[in-house]
Amino acid sequence: CDNCPGTFNPDQSDVDADDVGDLCDNCPDDYNPGQEDSNGNDVGDVCDYICGDANASGNINILDINYLIAYLYRSGPPPDPLVSGDADASGSINILDINYLIAYIYRSGPVPDC
Repeated sequence: CDNCPGTFNPDQSDVDADDVGDLCDNCPDDYNPGQEDSNGNDVGDVCDYICGDANASGNINILDINYLIAYLYRSGPPPDPLVSGDADASGSINILDINYLIAYIYRSGPVPDC
């Protein structure tokens, strides 16, 4: 059985074991056999995230700022996915991302851009 009909994938690789081949999986690292994509962005719902929502609550708020502070300075858990904490799209998570979120939440600053 071909786990990715219509796409050439001779090795039939399926890292997340959801019976959908990696080359046609809309979220190849996370189990999502139904391939749900409710917003139509070609990224599976399981992999979608909100840029700036470091604690994955579904909202960007002061709790995300606290989460990043804990991650950076108190050995707290990393954002999941890590990129969600890079609010200024610099390629790394640092104090500037915290400042960016403060400006966005409290000063009508630009929307986070991961």
